[in-house]
Amino acid sequence: MKTPDSETSAKSIMRNHPVELSPADRQKLTLNFFEPQPGLKKYAICATSDVARGKRILYNNKMKRFNIAPDEFLHVYNRGIAKNIIFFNDRDRKRFLFLMMILQIPETMKNLNRMFKDFILDPETYIKNFDSNLLKNRQIKLINFCLMPNHFHLLLQEAEEGGISKYMQRLQNAYTKYINTKYERSGHLLQGAYKAVLIENNEQLLYISSYIHKNPREIKELKNKELKYFWSSYQDCVLVNRWGKFLQPDIITSQFSSKNSDTYKIFVETSPAKESKIF
Repeated sequence: MKTPDSETSAKSIMRNHPVELSPADRQKLTLNFFEPQPGLKKYAICATSDVARGKRILYNNKMKRFNIAPDEFLHVYNRGIAKNIIFFNDRDRKRFLFLMMILQIPETMKNLNRMFKDFILDPETYIKNFDSNLLKNRQIKLINFCLMPNHFHLLLQEAEEGGISKYMQRLQNAYTKYINTKYERSGHLLQGAYKAVLIENNEQLLYISSYIHKNPREIKELKNKELKYFWSSYQDCVLVNRWGKFLQPDIITSQFSSKNSDTYKIFVETSPAKESKIF
């Protein structure tokens, strides 16, 4: 589809394989990067199915392989092997966020660990002062995202041929290496190669955007409170874009009233998305 017109010490736990976190290690909710609040009891798990509106299928994760052209969109997602969690604390989620942003740059980035330390020290300043010229040759555009304890969803736009494939390979490899090193484990973290669905029209694009942003309702404390979930781009679409040029949700938000940011929020809240599940 083309652009439409209109740290906890978990090393002993993770050494062999990931398991459910203890209450002290559970994921925290926050609207502020530095002030986590108490939160989640269990991680959400999705089940395989089609997502439909009436008799018309808008989403099918069993679609055949396809070739994607520049400017087209993909819904990309993956989860932990054996449905295990992949984000064990806020620092892990911040690492994935950082990789999501910085790996949009096609060139090999050196000193990622040092860059990450600068990022978490003051992400607002880091993003504000980042050399935007480095993003001119990016291979993909990140439209929106949601990080759940055992899986993630991304909405990506192909900027150059093969860009999404290269980006996802780098992202998944880099994050797996980080987790394996940090928790002294080995082997796979994610359930094979990422899954993807080609977005074929604007209706599907908006539907998938709402689906991604409604994912946190799988968490009991967040049902109908998805806007409070920090690890999603929902806040960036309704409130303020926290990630600058690294996140480009305008293809979604520009289709709603610029005078009232609640219009996209109302769209998400009334969307039939999440009546069924994808995994």
